[in-house]
This record gives sequence, structure tokens and C-alpha cells, in this order.
Amino acid sequence: MKDIFYRTITKTILAFAIITIISAQAFAADSSGNVVNVNEASISQLKLLPHVGDAMAQRIIDARQKQPFNKLDDLLKIKGIGKTSIKKLEPYIAFSGKTTLSYKIKGEKRSKKSV
Repeated sequence: MKDIFYRTITKTILAFAIITIISAQAFAADSSGNVVNVNEASISQLKLLPHVGDAMAQRIIDARQKQPFNKLDDLLKIKGIGKTSIKKLEPYIAFSGKTTLSYKIKGEKRSKKSV
């Protein structure tokens, strides 16, 4: 009887471990699969980022030609990018590797201030 109990517990723990590993891999693939490498991306790839249009994409390219970006704070040197922008861009920014983001990330709409 004890033998059956231990086998059942062992199988349950093993199944839980396998499910946890598979879930973690799926989460990692999903969260890391949507990035733009700001040091190599084209204008059209940079425009996939939230609140980045033609002018901002060009400013990013101009800045990286002078000095490649190494950290998020490096982007603060670009006109039009502040701490609020950094928070919105952070999940989608990479400094090396491939650009894998393939769709436009929509930014939040600004609400009109009441007078």
C-alpha cells in the first residue's frame, strides 16, 4: 500500500514539474519574441514601437549612428523620449539580437484635459 502511495506522489510531482517547465518555456518564448533591436532596426521596424512615428524613428537612427545604445536610459538623450515613454517602450526594446516584433504596438490614447 505504501509503495502505491509513493509511486502516485512521485508521478504527480513529475507531472507537475514537466507542466511547469513547459509553461515557463512558452512564457519565455512569448515575452522575448516581440522586441525591436534599436541598434539595428530599420525605420519601419522602429515604427512598430508604441508612439514612434517617422520623425522619432529617424532621431533614434541618427543617435545610434553617433553612439550605439547600451541601456534604456541612453534613449533619454533623444528629443521626445522621456521617462514615461521609456516605461511604454521597455517591454519591446532590445540592444542586440534580432528584431522579432512584427506588428504595431498601439499606445494608449491621451485623454483630453477638461477646462
